[in-house]
Amino acid sequence: MACYFAAGILILITKATAIEDAAFWNKVARLELDAGLDMRQNLLRAHNVVLFVGDGMGPNTITASRIYKAQLRTTGRNNPQEAPESSFLRFEKFPHVALLKTYNVDKQVPDSAGTATALFCGVKTNFKTVGVDANVKLGDCESSLDPAFHVHSILKWAQDAGKRTGFVTNTRVTHATPAALYAHCAHRSWECESKMPKGAENCKDIARQLIEDEPGISINVKISTRHEETPQVTHVFQVIMGGGRQCLTSNITSTAYDPIDTWACQRKDGRDLINEWEMRRKSQADSYRVVSTSKGLAEIDFTRTDYLLGVFANGFLKYDHEIDPEVTPTLAQMSAAAIEILQKGENGFVLVVD
Repeated sequence: MACYFAAGILILITKATAIEDAAFWNKVARLELDAGLDMRQNLLRAHNVVLFVGDGMGPNTITASRIYKAQLRTTGRNNPQEAPESSFLRFEKFPHVALLKTYNVDKQVPDSAGTATALFCGVKTNFKTVGVDANVKLGDCESSLDPAFHVHSILKWAQDAGKRTGFVTNTRVTHATPAALYAHCAHRSWECESKMPKGAENCKDIARQLIEDEPGISINVKISTRHEETPQVTHVFQVIMGGGRQCLTSNITSTAYDPIDTWACQRKDGRDLINEWEMRRKSQADSYRVVSTSKGLAEIDFTRTDYLLGVFANGFLKYDHEIDPEVTPTLAQMSAAAIEILQKGENGFVLVVD
C-alpha cells in the first residue's frame, strides 16, 4: 500500500485537436475551472460506501497505470485522444481530490500495516504494527493487549451505525492491509501461530482475531439509553473473500497452480479456522456459504445467502491474466458477489476492496 491515495477533478476532452497548442491547453484549463465552479456540494449522508485500495497508489504508480491502460487500447499517435499520456483512470474524473499522508510515526518509508492503519483507522502508527497506536512497539505482545492502545477501522464504525460490512482482497485475508480492518497486533507477520515468537503466547495471531474477535465475530449488542433501547447492532463481517488458506487451516495441499507461500506463515496448530467460522454460522442458524473456487462463487444463490466466506488460494490470488477462470475469481467478480450480499441491509453497507 502506498503513502498517498488520490482522486481528482480531471476532464476528458471528447475531441482533441491535431496539435496540442496553446488553444488546446487553454480549453482544458477552462473546462476544468468551469467544472469546479459548477460543482454543488452533496451534504447528504452516504448510504453505501465502497473503498478501493490499490497497492502503490501514489502519483507515480497511478501515472504508470494510466499509461499502461491506454497502451492496451491505443490507436496510435494519429489520435491524440488515445495517446497513453492523455488518458485518464475512471476515478481521476471524480469531483473531488485528496492526498492522504500515511507514513509511519517511526519511519519515513512505511509498510502496508502502518499505512493501512492510517488509512482505515485515521491513526498513524509504528512500522509493521497493525490496528494499534504508537504506544505499541514492533513485536511487543503485552502492550498490544491493552484496549487503550487499540484503534478501530471504518468497518467497525460502519457496524456501530448498523451497516453491513465486508472486504475482498486478492492478497491473503490476513495480510497487512486487510488486517488493519479488524486486527490489533504488534507485528504484521503474526498472521498465524507459527510466526509468533516465544513470549507472545498471550497474543492471538491475526487469523484467529479475524474469526474469533470483533469486528469479524458475530456479537449482537443492544445499546440502551435512559429513554429507549436501540435495535440490535451486529458486529460481524457478512463477506470475507481472498487468499490465505495456509494461515487459516493446517495440513493444506500445495500444487503447481496453488503453491504454499513461503514468505508467509503456515498454520501448524491443527486448527481449521474456516471450519470454525462455518460452525459459528451454523450455531446461529445463519444462511451462509463457504466457497473455494470461482465456480462455487458463481453458483451461489444470493437470495438465500447472508454470510459468505471465500478462500481461493493458499497465499495470494494470481493476477487476472494468470488465473484459471474455473478456479480463481477476479477481484471484480468477488466485488460484485460481495455487493449482492451486502446490499440487503436497510441501513446500507461498507465494502473494502483491496
